[in-house]
Amino acid sequence: MTYFTDFTQERAEKFEQQAADCLKREAESFERCDTDGYLSQWASSVMATNYKLKAEICRAGGVSEFNGLYKGEQRLKAKVINGQYGAVWLVHEDDQELAGRKFIPTGSRSKVQKELGLCEKPELASAWVTKDNRVFRTGDEWGADALLVNQSPATSEPDQAPNPVSRTSSSIQENDMHEQDATQDLQDAQKRLDEINQWFEQNPFWRLTDDHNDFKQGHAREMEQIKLEALIKKLNSGEAL
Repeated sequence: MTYFTDFTQERAEKFEQQAADCLKREAESFERCDTDGYLSQWASSVMATNYKLKAEICRAGGVSEFNGLYKGEQRLKAKVINGQYGAVWLVHEDDQELAGRKFIPTGSRSKVQKELGLCEKPELASAWVTKDNRVFRTGDEWGADALLVNQSPATSEPDQAPNPVSRTSSSIQENDMHEQDATQDLQDAQKRLDEINQWFEQNPFWRLTDDHNDFKQGHAREMEQIKLEALIKKLNSGEAL
């Protein structure tokens, strides 16, 4: 099956704009009909979340973070399924002898994992989003194509190193100033985003309020949240330098 493949920054910006448009329609619906239009407001909120998730995957180059099952540094062929009592790891028959059993409980606190010398580690794998906002793997279902977080793929060294480019002291100072400004912008944006996220944690049911002012505050923060998340990703990637 072929999934979405246009993982570009431009496409991410389009998804972020679509998310903002959904949130705007949600606010306008609330203004027009108070809480009677809850269904359309809920649908707009769901779509906004969907577009935000897609934007995040696009900015990450088509990958998202999942958990993988490991024995030491070796990634076991395993995937999470819904078992009789909840989510469990299903180990591929190729690795069942190494793992010690076929079904293994999920979670970092699993006693079974510890007894078998197993553990879960964060990894990156190709991903996309379902209509109900579940992020899923689009590559190998057993995790064969996953990459440990903070582990860079191997790259071949160039045949000849490029000659260093000489720069004047003034250009170096100018670049340093730009980097300092970007660092300060990043700190300011992250601080404001933390404040907004804290407000959402303290007001989890703001969408259900009958108070127009409370709803406007929540909607304004949600719009600002999208813009800040996009700005932080740009600053982290160096695009804004």
